[in-house]
Amino acid sequence: MAGGSLSILSEAALSAVHGYAQGNARMIDNLMTDALIIGEQTEKQVIDPETILAAVNNQQL
Repeated sequence: MAGGSLSILSEAALSAVHGYAQGNARMIDNLMTDALIIGEQTEKQVIDPETILAAVNNQQL
């Protein structure tokens, strides 16, 4: 109703998170927190694999 997208995380980004975090819940949490912050700073409507990669680089995984 307010113009938001149905999903804030693309399927490719979800796959990237899974690949980097390997199912580790703490790593997923930290990675997604960074990705959401980076996405907000860059005014992304949907978190994409490039944003996930930036979060990974930010955490030096």
